[in-house]
Parts: sequence; C-alpha cells; structure tokens
Amino acid sequence: MIRYQLIQANGQWCFVNESELENFVWDNLQIALGLTPIKRQFSLEGQFIDILAMDEEQNLAIVELKNIEDRHIVQQLTRYFDLVVNSNDSPFELPKFKKVRLIGILPSVHLFSKLDCKYHRLEFELLEFSVLVEDENFYWNLEALNKKIPIVAWTKKEELAVEPPSQSLIRLINKNCQENKIASLLHIRDFLLSSDPRMKEIQERGILMYGNTKSRICVELHIKSKRGSGGLLLLKLPDYTCFSKDRLRLFIVSEDGTKFTNIYWIGTMNFNGGLSFEQMVEWLGNIAESRNAEAQIAYSRYQEVIASGKTLKSLIQVAITYWQERL
Repeated sequence: MIRYQLIQANGQWCFVNESELENFVWDNLQIALGLTPIKRQFSLEGQFIDILAMDEEQNLAIVELKNIEDRHIVQQLTRYFDLVVNSNDSPFELPKFKKVRLIGILPSVHLFSKLDCKYHRLEFELLEFSVLVEDENFYWNLEALNKKIPIVAWTKKEELAVEPPSQSLIRLINKNCQENKIASLLHIRDFLLSSDPRMKEIQERGILMYGNTKSRICVELHIKSKRGSGGLLLLKLPDYTCFSKDRLRLFIVSEDGTKFTNIYWIGTMNFNGGLSFEQMVEWLGNIAESRNAEAQIAYSRYQEVIASGKTLKSLIQVAITYWQERL
C-alpha cells in the first residue's frame, strides 16, 4: 500500500512537498480528473511539464501542480501550451489530440491569476484542493469537482525511531564541544532525523551532514569548527539577495543553543559581525515586492521565524522544508 507524507503547517494539513503531491495526483489521475496518464515531468526545450494526460474525448491535458499558492501558474501553463503545440523538439511522439486542456491544481488561486484567466484568450481550469481530516482519516478534496479521495498517509505525528549517536560521534562531540552545548547539539540531531523518513546522517571528517545524499544536504554541523565550542551550523536556506550562494552560515551563539542572532553568508562577502536576521528579511521583502514568487515564499517563512522569537528550531524547519521541496 502506497503511503503519502503529509505535514501540518499553520494548522492545515498539506503534502510535504510538491513532489509528493505529484505522486498522489499521478496515482489517482483517473479517479480525480478522469484522465489517462501519459507522462510525468515531461521535458520539452528545457522545461518540465508536471503531468501529460488524455481525457475520454481525446483532448490532451497539461496538468501543473502547486503545493502552495502561486501567482504565475497561468503564465506557466501558457508557456507549456505553446511548447506542446509548436515545438518540434519532443523526445517522443505525442498521441493525436483534438485540443489542449490547461489544468492547474493548487491550494488556493491568487486574485491576479483569476484576473489573468478573465482576460486571457486561452481557457484554464484552476482547481483548488485541500487536505481534510475526518475521523482520523485523510482525504484529498477537490471541491469544484465534488471529489474527495482517501489519502493513505504517513504524517509527522507518527514518531520516527531515531538511532542513538554512535560511540565515535559521542567521542567527537565530547572532545570538541563545551559540556553545556552537548545537549543542544544532540537535540538538533534528533530534531533533524525525526523530521522526515528520508533524512540521513552522514559523518565525514568532523562534519555531520543531514539529507538524503551528500549532494542533497539541508544542514551541516561542523563539530570541529574553530569558530566556537558549540559547533558551526550551516543551513541551506532559500535566499534571493545578491550576496547569496544559496546557503547561509549561522553560528549558535546563545548559551542554550535554542536561539540565534546574526547570519553569515558562505562565499567571499565578509560582513563584520554578520548581518542581523531582521536586516536580511527586510532586504528579501524588498525583492519580494518586485513580484518574485520564490522570494515572496521565502519572505513569508522568515517572517514566521521572527514571530516565533527567532528560535533555532524554527529556522532549521525552514531549511528542512526547502530541502523537501527540492527532492
């Protein structure tokens, strides 16, 4: 039996990332939309269409999925329409079809997307979905189609068994970290390994890496760091400022290791004392105002970190979510 991973965010249940949503929709395409699947992640001229399918009337359906509200889904579907209709670069021959249906599935439709549809020459089917819980069972709800499909789910409420640290890891931490920092480091380790069944711990030359492979890491903990006796924490965080190399460097500076102050970029830029987190978020907010959708999402998540009192756990959760969305 296939189980799909769900998480609870801001009081609402949702799929852990867009890839997991795609898995569920692909497996239930006929039940949910009456479509016969053709191909998923269909590559055409460097772009990837989430799902290609065919309906009973031999119309080709382009299905784009979003796990969060997205301002640009109409423009994205428009590009895909043009590619499918006009491109000669298809890796395989598409079946003959009468017309193309453009279907977007997302938790909520942005007001601007509704305006785009209103004045667009093409027709779009933008369907809102939600994850419902009834009698401890999960359902994928497409209200516009009156469809409610059961989800066999794995949720973060189900505790993952975390293996205790090895003796070699304990010796490494005891040798390089102050006694009052050890408990917080082990707490961070437990938090990471219990966050997702795909999360693995990779140890290499005094560095603990957390992700599913060495090339897909979301957190690094440098136990042998010369910059402090509490370990150096590197988080792969969403960031769209001009100084970013897609990873921020953060020192644990508080006594109990639960909160943080400044941030430091990996790379050649060297801010004396770092940049305050609030400054970085304000900077990112200015970019988000330019209608950069990814920056808007990152800005919203960092605002939640500030609202939490800048707890280290809340910032690590941003890194985990960012990693999950990129799997």
